[in-house]
Amino acid sequence: MRILIFGDSITEGFCDYEMGGWINMLKIYFWKKGAKFRVTNLGISGDNSEDILKRFESFQKAYNHKYQNKSIIIFSFGMNDSLLLKNGNNDINIDEFKKNIEKLIQISKDNSLISKIIFLTNTNIKR
Repeated sequence: MRILIFGDSITEGFCDYEMGGWINMLKIYFWKKGAKFRVTNLGISGDNSEDILKRFESFQKAYNHKYQNKSIIIFSFGMNDSLLLKNGNNDINIDEFKKNIEKLIQISKDNSLISKIIFLTNTNIKR
């Protein structure tokens, strides 16, 4: 089973020089337990929900045949969407954010690539 994790710099493991981020810790955990999961980190610094949606659409078109019904998809993002710009607005407004998540869910439902989809957030911010 493959676990594909799409996200932002937190997903990527940016600035975690000791452990390499939470995904690397997940890989180590599975390895120690002898679990047969292949974990792929698809986090990119600076990505917001719009960027991840574009990448996921391309990814599923390219790899649908290869990983059919064999993948768990984890989406972990949100910090860059909530980034406050100089004009006082967020980089991605809440309605766009919601639509992007709904599109990710719909693509996932329509896709034979995925056996399970998980959304998570790992950063608490005040809104």
